[in-house]
Amino acid sequence: MSERDSAEAASLGPQPTPELEAIAREVDALVRERLSLEAELAAKQRELGARSAEADGLQSELDTLTATLKQLESQKG
Repeated sequence: MSERDSAEAASLGPQPTPELEAIAREVDALVRERLSLEAELAAKQRELGARSAEADGLQSELDTLTATLKQLESQKG
């Protein structure tokens, strides 16, 4: 190897080894898994918000119907 080749190799930094490549693949897989889990969490939070709003609406409707029933029962005497 000439001095120029040695200098070029040194400037490229450490050459990847199978172990480093395996670690890099694992890191990439973990990043993809994290992104997937974050997207799943966001979807579940939106779903929870929608269901909570639906529950609030149903509770309000129940309260109205209960009040109406009490009023009708009091009118019935």
